[in-house]
Amino acid sequence: MVPFDLPLFQNRFNISLEACTNKEAIALDSEEQFVYLLKRFGENLNTSNSRVIGSLFIKRYGSLIAGGLYLWTHHQIGIDMSVEKVKITVNGSGLNFHIADSVEFNPLKSVHDPKRKNDLYIGHLLSENVHPVFTKTVYHTGIRESNLWATFSYLLAYWKKEWIKEAESSENRSNIENVFRAMTEPYQSDWFPGKAYNPIITRFRSVDDPLHEGQQILLRAKCCLNYRLPGEDRYCYTCPLISDEKRVEKYLAAHEGEHKPLSAQGKP
Repeated sequence: MVPFDLPLFQNRFNISLEACTNKEAIALDSEEQFVYLLKRFGENLNTSNSRVIGSLFIKRYGSLIAGGLYLWTHHQIGIDMSVEKVKITVNGSGLNFHIADSVEFNPLKSVHDPKRKNDLYIGHLLSENVHPVFTKTVYHTGIRESNLWATFSYLLAYWKKEWIKEAESSENRSNIENVFRAMTEPYQSDWFPGKAYNPIITRFRSVDDPLHEGQQILLRAKCCLNYRLPGEDRYCYTCPLISDEKRVEKYLAAHEGEHKPLSAQGKP
């Protein structure tokens, strides 16, 4: 029995820790299959624009890394997420992830110091998963790598905010803060191969949440290019390209079920 809520984990991050029986599952470590994965993903998005495909692929792909960070921050479980361990299936405009051999990242077994363990696992996620996948995506789609880091950075900021808000104990909160502090503050060259600096963005503009008093809506540093998909008004409410007035309109529309008249909220 796994020591965490497996259905919640699977539903929230689209990750399965069971053997994949789907013959269409694509191996991340195969260059040929990776190109096919991007093609299939683009077809499901109904676009042939390679940069849009690359940007939105990483936007969806981030769920896998978020899942790894969730297990690490909440349960101190460091699954080996090397690219050769991961397979992907395209599900509509989304992605499902399959890690059949869900074993602990081996170097963690011989380390006892919490900070060293933390650094080891973060370095593993960044250098042995994020880096090779970003490199392949940039090469095959032409999207700027800075756009991918902006998307990834937003994912980190979003989940940090959510997990801190949901933290069930001071220990859990401390684990979350320590992990995200390590990822965003110091620069370690082996975490970011080929980089002379940490490319993770830490500051985001925000606006007041019109539905939840005292809360903020984080805005992306760079557009994810969703607006370039077929159809009308495909801008996200977190997009930096739209006005704040339009942003609030889109936010209220997206959270229509949460919007109540003032009288229903107990306000005059």
